[in-house]
Amino acid sequence: MPPAARPRSVTITFSDAGKGKWTTCVDILDAGGAASHAVSTAGLDGTSAPIQDSTEADTVALELPAPDVLVMDLVKSGIPASTRVYTVAADGRTLTETVAHVGGDGRPTMRTNHFVRLRSLVCRAR
Repeated sequence: MPPAARPRSVTITFSDAGKGKWTTCVDILDAGGAASHAVSTAGLDGTSAPIQDSTEADTVALELPAPDVLVMDLVKSGIPASTRVYTVAADGRTLTETVAHVGGDGRPTMRTNHFVRLRSLVCRAR
């Protein structure tokens, strides 16, 4: 992604929602300064769940195939939007996100994003 198009900040909060479910909040401040906030609560068994207030996807499925690895599949209006693999480093300080999606030209693309772990953030639902 060209530097001028990159978001100013992205904060992803994963919280235990109980009964084998996680709540995920994604807060983005885009390159132009517009803020967005999306929330979902989904099982970790690969079943789909709705996402609130996301422009990128309206449905998500999550699975934990290994310790410290989360696979997230995102769908928008019944069409695959992206698949993301989140991997926590052994020291627990960083998170790597690998995103696979189909670009506007119909060709598959991948990108990797790196996050620094912040503790004690609370997801705020709307």
